[in-house]
Amino acid sequence: MHSQTWKREERWWAKRYEGVRHPVRGRNDIPDVENDELALEIKMTTTAGVGSTVLTKAIKQADRAGAEVSKMPVVGVSLPGDPDGTPGRPLRARFVYMREELFYELWNKYLHSDSM
Repeated sequence: MHSQTWKREERWWAKRYEGVRHPVRGRNDIPDVENDELALEIKMTTTAGVGSTVLTKAIKQADRAGAEVSKMPVVGVSLPGDPDGTPGRPLRARFVYMREELFYELWNKYLHSDSM
């Protein structure tokens, strides 16, 4: 995969979640994209699926990066497709993965919030 392809995708996630994209050079456990609440590890595939090994590794990377910056670790996965929604072309599918315990915590806060 050409480096500009995944860099563009990381920029999409950063814009979407009002965050910043960290360049690859020497970032160690710094997330790909970060905002005030999230530490996002972004993966882009060239096939229609993401294997469990890739996903497990990505979640571990997100956990380390989230711990490093004290933010919620999340994995963003982008599947093949058109990133801009060009008519006649299949749209790129994007998914968010996180540990169930964190999802439950968010769900529980939303369920019991006064704003509902």
